[in-house]
Amino acid sequence: MNTEAPKGPESGTLVDIEHIGSPHTAGWEGWPEHGTIAGLLDALSRWPLERLWDHSESPKFEPHPDRKPFRCPSLSSGGQVFSAKLGHTLYLDGPPCYPDHPTAVTYTGNFLTHSFAFRLNTDDRELIAKIDAAIATNLARDWSASSSTPKGHGQ
Repeated sequence: MNTEAPKGPESGTLVDIEHIGSPHTAGWEGWPEHGTIAGLLDALSRWPLERLWDHSESPKFEPHPDRKPFRCPSLSSGGQVFSAKLGHTLYLDGPPCYPDHPTAVTYTGNFLTHSFAFRLNTDDRELIAKIDAAIATNLARDWSASSSTPKGHGQ
């Protein structure tokens, strides 16, 4: 867990970085800095997101206004029920993961061509807007002309 200042109860905002990238890529030439928002924004500007990580429109989760591409509300599991109407299990939202930050959201994802997974929680509206915009730009980009080739921990 990594929090970027000035965040916390005294500031009223939360930025909890569970992971962004990997320490294994530290020092790899041309790779974004791991563990920072700047590194995530850099990765979003250069590599296509792996859409399999995006559950924002999955019918398996309850609808919620904070469910956007690669983003969901930071809520505990409320369990699951089988919906005969939908024909599958529905995952229910539970109470907030951060009771002092009930509007926090969680970003989770990875990239199609490079292994640089991320998971972070925040209720910082300015940061949410910045990450949402970077994700929207990433998803709208035509990556077909990109010279990116798949790379992982073995590079």
